[in-house]
Amino acid sequence: MSSKTLIVNDQEQRDRLVLTDTARENVSKVLEVLHDPIPILLEGSTGVGKSASVMEAAHQSGHNLIRYNMSSRVTIDDLLGKVALAVDELSQTTRLQFVDGPFTIAFARGYWILFDEL
Repeated sequence: MSSKTLIVNDQEQRDRLVLTDTARENVSKVLEVLHDPIPILLEGSTGVGKSASVMEAAHQSGHNLIRYNMSSRVTIDDLLGKVALAVDELSQTTRLQFVDGPFTIAFARGYWILFDEL
């Protein structure tokens, strides 16, 4: 996984959302659509807590979450994965190996994925 990817779970989530009345309401709105198969898109101004609300909802519902920071340079290979050279420690040779991207990891493991800064 790239440096843009962060897998967030109970042990790794250091900064939890302060659950004010508004924050609690936003998290509950995310949790309301938990069993809906349609992805959600949160829109709003910078710094209003969209990502934090999703991360808190993942925590409260017991789901692992992969957070991926998007940019104009992100390619489909970055998201799905790509073939890369890997060093085989035993034989001291290089070989081609498919390296999963964050979307592939989330899909295969049943994690939530948060595309930040769309």
